[in-house]
Amino acid sequence: MSNQDTATAMRAHHAAMAEEFQARTQALAAAQAGWTSARDHVVEYLIDEVLPHAQAEESTIYRTALTEASLSTLVQSMIWEHIVIGELTQALKDSDTRDDALIIAGQAAKLFWVHAEKENRYIIAALEPRADIDLDSILSAMREALTG
Repeated sequence: MSNQDTATAMRAHHAAMAEEFQARTQALAAAQAGWTSARDHVVEYLIDEVLPHAQAEESTIYRTALTEASLSTLVQSMIWEHIVIGELTQALKDSDTRDDALIIAGQAAKLFWVHAEKENRYIIAALEPRADIDLDSILSAMREALTG
């Protein structure tokens, strides 16, 4: 697959993840008596999908992006955002009121969306045109890291 095709697939995956995260957050907002179950559904997505995806990114595409000096500070900030998403996951898991859960889930969803957009617009966009980088191999390595 060409870098362009792989970049398109990566962006589509980020969009699907953000959409799923948003749907779960909206379900939490709509929940009343069963809000803890809806909260746990968001936490489950973060723990099972978002955080492993973040770890896979760090060991693959971020490692590659660090070879380009102009991306170094951005990659460091992206790793910091992974840490913050992890902290928000724990805070959401520990939340004991619906209002707190809604606030935390909303913060995490917004941060995830911004984070994914930064990766799409800056990291993937910078690596996509480089002939010395094979995004398909990076994507395969990410999948391998996730299925381990």
